[in-house]
Amino acid sequence: MKQKTTHKDRIASTAIGERMLSDRQFRSVLIAGGSMGWNLLYGIFNGVLGIIYGSAWLITMCAYYLTLGGMRLAVVSLNTEKQGKRTEQSVMRHNGIAMLFLAIVLSGSVALSFHYAVAKTYPVPVMIAIAAYTFFIAGIAIRNTIRAHKDRSLFMMTLRNISLAGAVASMLTLQRSMTATFGNDAADFANTMNGACGMGAFLIVLALGITMVVQGSRHRQ
Repeated sequence: MKQKTTHKDRIASTAIGERMLSDRQFRSVLIAGGSMGWNLLYGIFNGVLGIIYGSAWLITMCAYYLTLGGMRLAVVSLNTEKQGKRTEQSVMRHNGIAMLFLAIVLSGSVALSFHYAVAKTYPVPVMIAIAAYTFFIAGIAIRNTIRAHKDRSLFMMTLRNISLAGAVASMLTLQRSMTATFGNDAADFANTMNGACGMGAFLIVLALGITMVVQGSRHRQ
């Protein structure tokens, strides 16, 4: 009797497919590469919207996501080249420093937009696109957090923190956009939400950066 061929068998029939099924870290590289691409595309998307709607916030988010994409590229390149632990520590430390810079930029953008009340309203299709990406990147962040809990490598922990930083910024952008678009001119509520969520996002990204710098500097020789 002929055995039925499954999708898993078809994938395993190729060299790349077999490695993808057997090598968890290789799968993580592929997923990280895909996430990097989405980071870059979404960063460009924010930049285009920022120019169209005259939004300094979205232009700042464009730079934010492009930076995260570059950080992912550094980590993926590291893993592909099979470097040692000291190199992993160096990449984590430098990514942590970059994360601290992003936290400062994020806090400055929140403070300026809060002070000058420059929140923009957007059409419903734009809101749907922002929400869809936010839920997508949040799912990636949850997945990487679970993976990092199982695999305590610096590679996975760095990817987890980058994903979390992207998810935090996306959720903050979604909150600000929804408050401005559907808030019905409730200025006090909008200011409270923007201030509280902005401070929370800043503290999370700051904590991620500090953690990466500390872990990347630990036991250096």
